[in-house]
Amino acid sequence: FKIMYKDQKPMFQVPFNGSPTNFSSEQICGQIFANLKSTAEAYMHTNVRNAVLCCPAHFTAHQREELIHAAASANLSVLLVISKPVAAAIAYDLDK
Repeated sequence: FKIMYKDQKPMFQVPFNGSPTNFSSEQICGQIFANLKSTAEAYMHTNVRNAVLCCPAHFTAHQREELIHAAASANLSVLLVISKPVAAAIAYDLDK
């Protein structure tokens, strides 16, 4: 793949169906969310509509907003975006 810039945003150029295609990081995240959603739906035998996202603590508000847009492209409604330290604390408390 190649990394290109369009309007000062990184774009990933990958071969897709025999021709080079450009994808933004938001589009790639959306495809990953769609795959995770379909895996969860297959496992739980029900529709998944909502999600709580976990992101690195250093993510800016803009980066968090892009994650929300990526999830929306996978037909997910984001209830909350939490940082990894908060997620770790919640997971630790659930184990007790």
